[in-house]
Amino acid sequence: MKRQNSITTYADERFIAQVGIISIQNRIDPNSPSNRRWTSQFSVHGIPYHIEGYAADFGRPRGVDTDVQLAVETLFLLQGCPQDNTVHTSAYELIQMSHMSQKGTNYVRLRESLMRLWRVGFLVSKAHYLPGSPWGTYMNETLGLFQRVRFWSKGKRDDSPDLQSLVADGKLMIQLSEPLAESIRAGYTQSLNRKLLAQIEQPAGRATYRILQAHRADAGPLQVGLLDWGIACGITTSEPDKIRRTLHAAHDELLQTHYLDGVEFVGRGTKQMVEYHFRQEGSADPALVHLLMEQGITRHRAEVLARDYPDRVETAVRYVAGRRAEGKAIDNGISWNPSAVEAV
Repeated sequence: MKRQNSITTYADERFIAQVGIISIQNRIDPNSPSNRRWTSQFSVHGIPYHIEGYAADFGRPRGVDTDVQLAVETLFLLQGCPQDNTVHTSAYELIQMSHMSQKGTNYVRLRESLMRLWRVGFLVSKAHYLPGSPWGTYMNETLGLFQRVRFWSKGKRDDSPDLQSLVADGKLMIQLSEPLAESIRAGYTQSLNRKLLAQIEQPAGRATYRILQAHRADAGPLQVGLLDWGIACGITTSEPDKIRRTLHAAHDELLQTHYLDGVEFVGRGTKQMVEYHFRQEGSADPALVHLLMEQGITRHRAEVLARDYPDRVETAVRYVAGRRAEGKAIDNGISWNPSAVEAV
């Protein structure tokens, strides 16, 4: 996150991603109380987060809303951060920048997305405690994303406005909230790989990438409690198996696009941890690492072997598999030391 000026703000791209204002889920039960109001309390890297969200009738932002928000913020930058905090565009252009196709139903989706982002508000609390005292004081700040939206829509005269779609070439005006606009103007922007975003096909994958990038340390893996991570991603269940299923497709995409080298779940039940291993320049091929780990090799050792001997790993694995099929003993310490792999 780049910072050009010293200002105190909670309405920057990275913080919004960190606290999971926008759920990675594509759908949320419209009758669920958490679709309109929710409290998120979790910890990542030992940093506690506490936020209350209020979404009114349009529901909690989710799925494609991450893409729409990032597209609007990008347009704000491209248009020179106008002093009135207003982006002027068209539905056609915004859909293109939000990684959506031009099919008609997406103009309805875009309208719904803009309404959710306009209506959502959140309350951020920062605690101040005195040593030895059971009491604390709290700094609270209310924030929003979009101040105003003006658009052209079309639909049958007798239809509900909810069924109307945006006019593709109609003028679309979006005014960012003052805190969000000021934070972008001051350089509080999240560092995201736009090429990678374009390679990730599903909104949930892009949303998960954004959240991971917001919490990612400069080096090393990210390890976090599964329940905490579910809250950070805006997943509306506290059941570990359902959290894992919700994350599964996003994990697959982030592995296939080589943003991640691996995802590991450690422990059981509500005590599970999820550990993300990020692809670094010069990293080993994750497919080879996985192949070696299937043979009982530790991740660290597998990464060393796959990085140093990428052209020998598959041959070595076939050799070991053949020995096992013949019922011959395998000395793991010998078969998998670097010189042995090189010699196979």
